[in-house]
Amino acid sequence: MEPSNKNPSLPGKDEFAQRIVEGIRQAGETADVLYDDGQFRLHTDGDDGTQVFLENGYREFCEASADAREQIVRRFVRNWFAGARELPEEFEDVRPDLLPVVRSRAYIELNALRMRAQGQSS
Repeated sequence: MEPSNKNPSLPGKDEFAQRIVEGIRQAGETADVLYDDGQFRLHTDGDDGTQVFLENGYREFCEASADAREQIVRRFVRNWFAGARELPEEFEDVRPDLLPVVRSRAYIELNALRMRAQGQSS
């Protein structure tokens, strides 16, 4: 289901992706962040490159209040760097980063299939 974007104050998908890219660069990313509009994702080059799919976040952004939208952008930027962080030794150090999530089995299976199609192990 496509988010309703009849509100002219909301960015389109390409503008949303660009906003995330700008945040990632301002946060210190030195690699080229590439936008794949066909898959609506951001990624870096290479087999072990970082990637993030934007669809769910864009939908959440469009449905959020104006006050909450900046938090959504900041969360995307923060999550971009999650793989580069070392695992904290103390629970209290990781506690602010933990968020509960419920995913359908199809989500897990489709991601595993996508990784196999890209030649990555799941």
